[in-house]
Amino acid sequence: MACYSNMTQLLQHPEINVEDPSRFTKDDVHQLDCLDVWGGSRRVNRQAYVTGMNVWVSSEPASSDRGGDLYLISMCGGAKISRFLLADVAGHDAAAADVADDFHKLLRKHINKQDQTKLAVALNRDFEKQSTVGRFVTALLATFIPQTGHLVICNAGHPRPLWYQADKKMWTYLDAVHAHTDDVPRNLPIGVIPETDYVQFATEFLPGDLLLTYTDGVTEAMPDGGRMLGEAGLLEMVSTLDVRDPHGMIDQLTRRLHAFTGGKMRHDDVTMMLMSPDGAQPQRQPLAKQFKVLGKMMGVVR
Repeated sequence: MACYSNMTQLLQHPEINVEDPSRFTKDDVHQLDCLDVWGGSRRVNRQAYVTGMNVWVSSEPASSDRGGDLYLISMCGGAKISRFLLADVAGHDAAAADVADDFHKLLRKHINKQDQTKLAVALNRDFEKQSTVGRFVTALLATFIPQTGHLVICNAGHPRPLWYQADKKMWTYLDAVHAHTDDVPRNLPIGVIPETDYVQFATEFLPGDLLLTYTDGVTEAMPDGGRMLGEAGLLEMVSTLDVRDPHGMIDQLTRRLHAFTGGKMRHDDVTMMLMSPDGAQPQRQPLAKQFKVLGKMMGVVR
């Protein structure tokens, strides 16, 4: 099943370039169709929906309405696989926004790769060829397979996402430790070392669970004369949110961040993406085919 084949031309969908940000409210849900792609690097506060997953995205560039953070949501043919990206270009000036646009074009070129590790390798190789000196991109790639309830994650030097497990009623950082005996660099930010290899891992993502991804403008938030929030501070802050209302969680977190910094959040671009599965399924497929899809996404099955 070529879920992400023949998508290049479809990435020119007008929803990619976010228009007037004032028209995006959380009451305005953008429901993606098959082969639909939505995202960009502009100011936004909006809910989107793909089969089996509600997604809330908030992006606040440090200056103007355009920044170096890039967010993207897409759904393949048949609505059987959805892909999510959150990326952060080093810096938060106009040049970083231009790099984000270039990185978006590279995604358009390589989005048809089913295996996220191959996608990351291709992005790293091509970005290195055209990157500005001193620029690199951290990126979190995630693919959701509603048939099996798995979320496949590839992290290229990006801040670790926070995972709320409903059965444990607990927030934890989601990470995977991979033991290697060689010296090949792995999972570095895009554009640092051309020969970087990338690995991914899968976790079961169930209705009631939540995944919060964010750029480092969140963990690096700090008050005047104070210390950065950091991972520990963010975990403590997120643990106070009302998980029964995912629709309002990013707004809750934004208010807490502003309270922490004294209302000063213009030090860096700040983007957050909250994902919440609802258990909805596309047209049922044989079980063997479902796990074949998972195998393809993990690079185990060709």
